[in-house]
Amino acid sequence: FDTEIKEERSKIEDYNDEGFIEKKLQTGEFIIEKLKILQKIFPQLKEENTKINNEFPGLAEEYREYFSVLYKTYIEPLEDDEKNYQKTGYHAPKLTLSNRIVVEIDELRAKYDLFKIQNDKLLGKYDEFTYNYKDRKQVKRMYKKGRWAYVELKDAYDNETNFEKKEKKGKKIELMLQQFISLSSKDNTIINDEIKSTKTVNDVLKVIGIN
Repeated sequence: FDTEIKEERSKIEDYNDEGFIEKKLQTGEFIIEKLKILQKIFPQLKEENTKINNEFPGLAEEYREYFSVLYKTYIEPLEDDEKNYQKTGYHAPKLTLSNRIVVEIDELRAKYDLFKIQNDKLLGKYDEFTYNYKDRKQVKRMYKKGRWAYVELKDAYDNETNFEKKEKKGKKIELMLQQFISLSSKDNTIINDEIKSTKTVNDVLKVIGIN
């Protein structure tokens, strides 16, 4: 809050130049009260400023790299707030902005960690699914429909911006892949025939035993 500090310094200069005792006392009281407020909030502002400057740039870059849709939805607006925060020269609006930004940084960090783990798990499960089905003629329809269903569900997952819905969609994909993986070691002659006529992802899920 450089602007506010400069103003207080100017007021101190006016105080020193003031020749009337009553006005000098009044000005001095105002300055003292303002300095008390600034001194009281400084530790909190300093702590939040450190968190914003040290953690936010890296978090924004991680979202940009791995979750571009979430980046546009949540990080870009927060970047605008961060720019306004840096420009603000007064303690009250700066503190309001820093409080909100820090809360959002913590929430977005937690969600990033959750979705990074979930997404990595889905990619690993898909690799396992591919390994178990690829180049096996007897289950080629299951492989084809499984890949198609995965692409459909994963696309919806990648483009989902609601955190709760995204997590649920991820769990649905994992459940489907795990079911395919479990079935890969069994006789799937009937399922392989039935899955050929499926038209929707829900049809695929129903055929493999997920309601």
